[in-house]
Amino acid sequence: MDRKWDFANSISYLYNAFAGLTDGKITKEEREEMSVCLSEWLTGNKYHDDDGNGYDLNNDEVSSLIDKTLDWFHTDINEEGEDVVRGACSCVAKVSRKNLNLDDCIGLADDLIRIARADGHFHENEKDWITEMALIMGFSFDNLENWSGIILHE
Repeated sequence: MDRKWDFANSISYLYNAFAGLTDGKITKEEREEMSVCLSEWLTGNKYHDDDGNGYDLNNDEVSSLIDKTLDWFHTDINEEGEDVVRGACSCVAKVSRKNLNLDDCIGLADDLIRIARADGHFHENEKDWITEMALIMGFSFDNLENWSGIILHE
């Protein structure tokens, strides 16, 4: 299966893999939060695809994006295993660090927190995953000043 690892597909895959691996399932609430998070990134032409075209996806397009990258996640986890999925997510974090500013990287980590909390639970393995992604993107929650996001450690 050919995959286009552009910004939209990459962050959607990251969100699906995060929700799917950290607590073993993707709940309706997590999927709804993923849709909200993706819409914030992928509307209004704020970010661009590899061809320089601005993203301005509607709700149906965001839902299709989630479905497509969820299929990628299921294929990877079933055929290749968790290490391959985690490796792909690490690559997304590394590319994000290279191509996004620090505030946007913090925004991605904040999205993971929002997705984690969407089902009413914030598990230790979710916190560990978010901490790992943050470190790859060049920051830690301990050294952020004036961070307005949700506090990771309660």
